[in-house]
Amino acid sequence: MTNPSMSIEQLLLVITALLVPGVVGVSWVVARIARLEAKIESLHMIKNAEQFALLSRIENLEKHGHELRNTVQALTLAVVKGTFHAKDQSSDFDGFTG
Repeated sequence: MTNPSMSIEQLLLVITALLVPGVVGVSWVVARIARLEAKIESLHMIKNAEQFALLSRIENLEKHGHELRNTVQALTLAVVKGTFHAKDQSSDFDGFTG
């Protein structure tokens, strides 16, 4: 007849055989999750920086668009009033002070 009870050494071997791979597996999963969280955070930071840069560029484009519109309006008014006289046709309106 075989003895159904286990010795202490056998019980420790079974516990070790089950716990060590389990602890290693859980540790690997936790480390992987931490790396993924770090990657996601860095991607969010990159996305936010790109959005900020894009918004800054749009703001600058709008500002320059307004400046161009104002300059064209001023030139148009100066030409209509007859106060604007280009020195020569090829100049970049060097004499304009409007």
